[in-house]
Amino acid sequence: MIFVCPAAAIWWQTFERLREAWIASGRVGNQPPMPLILAAWIYSSDLDKQERWLSTVHWAQEQSLSHLIPNLRPEDQYCTDYVTTSYPEQHYRPDRYVRRERPTGDVLATAMMVLRRDWRTIAGDELAVVCQPAKFTGRKARRLLVVVTQEHQPPWGNWHTLSYGPERSTFSEFRRRINEAISPACVDHIDFDVRVTHVANPKGWH
Repeated sequence: MIFVCPAAAIWWQTFERLREAWIASGRVGNQPPMPLILAAWIYSSDLDKQERWLSTVHWAQEQSLSHLIPNLRPEDQYCTDYVTTSYPEQHYRPDRYVRRERPTGDVLATAMMVLRRDWRTIAGDELAVVCQPAKFTGRKARRLLVVVTQEHQPPWGNWHTLSYGPERSTFSEFRRRINEAISPACVDHIDFDVRVTHVANPKGWH
C-alpha cells in the first residue's frame, strides 16, 4: 500500500496545531497549506492529496515546527494500492461530465498497433528497449498494461512509485504522449508488469 496523506480528521487536527503555532510566532510568512478535506477531499485526486500533505510537511520544516507533525498510526493513514491523478468518475457533476463508453474493438486494435509501431518515439529510446505495450485492460479499456523485461529504473522514480521531485512530471508526459498517439482511445492508468525477478512487484500509476 502507498501512503497518500493522513486521514481527514488527523490532517485537520495537524493543520490546526500548525496554524496556532504560526499565529503565536507572529504570522511570519504564509499560513500552513490548507488540508484537502470535506468537499476538497472528494474533488481532489490521490496525487493532489499526497502533494498537499508533502507541502505541509515541508512548510513545518521551514518553520521549525516539524515536532507538530504526528507519527501516524496505521489507522490514521490514508493509503491506496495506486495513486490516482484524476478525480473519481462518480464525483463529477452530471452536467459537467460526459460518460465515456468502451471503445470498439477496431479502435483498440488500431491504438495498440500504433503504440507498438511508434513505441520508440512515444516512450523514448531509453524506455523503449526495456518495456513494451501489451494490452488494454479494465471495464472500459482505460488501463494500459506495459511489460518491463529488463532491469531499469524509469525517470519518474521506479516502476511502482513516483519520485517526490520535479522528475515525477516525466510520468505525466509519458502518459500524455501515449494518449496523443492513440486518440480517440484514451488511458487513465498504466500498469507495469515487471518481469525481472529481482525488481519490485508490479504496480499501476494513474
